[in-house]
Amino acid sequence: MLVIFNSPSRRFAVSRAFCLSLCLLLCGMCATAQTIVGRISGTIKDASGAVIPGATVTVTNAATNLVRTATTDADGFYTVTNLPVGTYLIAAESQGFKRAEQSGVALAANARLTIDIALEPGQVSETVQVSTGMGETVNTTSGEVARVIDSQQVQNLALNGATPARRSTS
Repeated sequence: MLVIFNSPSRRFAVSRAFCLSLCLLLCGMCATAQTIVGRISGTIKDASGAVIPGATVTVTNAATNLVRTATTDADGFYTVTNLPVGTYLIAAESQGFKRAEQSGVALAANARLTIDIALEPGQVSETVQVSTGMGETVNTTSGEVARVIDSQQVQNLALNGATPARRSTS
């Protein structure tokens, strides 16, 4: 079926609808690139450096008490994905080893943290706590560089000489 656009106003309306649809499609693609989650992974080893397969790793969000668990594979490796931004407590335990905890792990948006934990021989009822100091975490799993900018930093951005009076007139 051939559609004939008799009037210029009808052609304009159709082209406008097409452009609007295209813009919505492209904006939807851009929005999917934004992430507000991160990933924590690492290796669980014993005191001698040997990997511990089958260890249980529990990742707990300190603010919301969201708990996610993972089990290490044959290489002692674990991965917990889709974690909301926040501060986490990571605990690892395995039969014949003391439970080890690492607290204060700050996860930023789209971060990929590597947290390796060493378990000491002992009973699971015993716990070894490891606290991390505040500071930047180095991403060793990819070459990406990311930083979260807060609202105060945005407010302090230079505006290339624009004054409030000049901004309101442009």
